[in-house]
Amino acid sequence: MGGDHSEISDFRVLMVEDNEGDIVLFNEALSQLKRSVELTIVKDSFTAMRSLDQALKRNQLPDLILTDINMPGMSGKDLLMILKKELKWSTIPVIMMSTTSDPAEIQEAYELGARYFAVKRDKVDQIESLFNKMITLINEPERSRNLNDFVL
Repeated sequence: MGGDHSEISDFRVLMVEDNEGDIVLFNEALSQLKRSVELTIVKDSFTAMRSLDQALKRNQLPDLILTDINMPGMSGKDLLMILKKELKWSTIPVIMMSTTSDPAEIQEAYELGARYFAVKRDKVDQIESLFNKMITLINEPERSRNLNDFVL
């Protein structure tokens, strides 16, 4: 779990990521944000499902789910398919993350219903900027989806 903010968070994020280096970078970037973000980090899709069930019971579902695509066990794509089929989670925006910008991977994430696709950054300031962009986009009214605006 992350986000060592003592005040009440105004934005909840569930991050599904198995790479420890990416987790460290993301936590560091979040600590530099000007807003309070409650970050819950889980390392696989199965734990993400349990975390979502617990959050639902507390009436504290995340405002955003960030998931890596390639993980052992259940992939991020498999997780996305489950989330979009379950009414209780289907409205939570999901951003798929990957180190690749492979057009086939991007197309598949789009077709599966991800809100956006983010190519992972490897610098804290780039991740901070990306996260600010994600929050802004997620807080805007959802407009019609367009593959040209899909990649962050």
